Amino acid sequence: ALHWFDFDRFWPEVRRVARPGALFAAWCYHAAGDMPQEVQDRLYRPTLDLVDPYWSEGNRLTMRGYPADEIKFPFRELEAPVFTCALQWTPQRTAAFMRTWSAHALARADGLAEELDRIEREALAALDAAPFQLVLPVSIRAGRIEG
Repeated sequence: ALHWFDFDRFWPEVRRVARPGALFAAWCYHAAGDMPQEVQDRLYRPTLDLVDPYWSEGNRLTMRGYPADEIKFPFRELEAPVFTCALQWTPQRTAAFMRTWSAHALARADGLAEELDRIEREALAALDAAPFQLVLPVSIRAGRIEG
């Protein structure tokens, strides 16, 4: 939840409560990077395009992977390994996941519910219901807190 914090207040508090040499790590997942092209074209991309104006700046920060300069990361950075979250999902599960997005809810409330429902309905009718691999990139920002 790092993307929701006020960094000017958060980082001094981390320094205050952490011991010198402590490890700080924050991670987030963001927009799916790998899925079947047909799911991407029929469901994911049209939905994402429609809800894009409704993302908060905090959500956009996760999509950019917590860049150190944008979060004002004050610690000596450590190189983190590359992680992904690989899931076996169906188009129906993917649609259900996208309905949990705050931007999706805001777009619905702003009058786009019918269009979002149409995209989902048409995509699910056209797509094979079989599971596929969906990969979510995971971004990690890690550092040592020096005293």
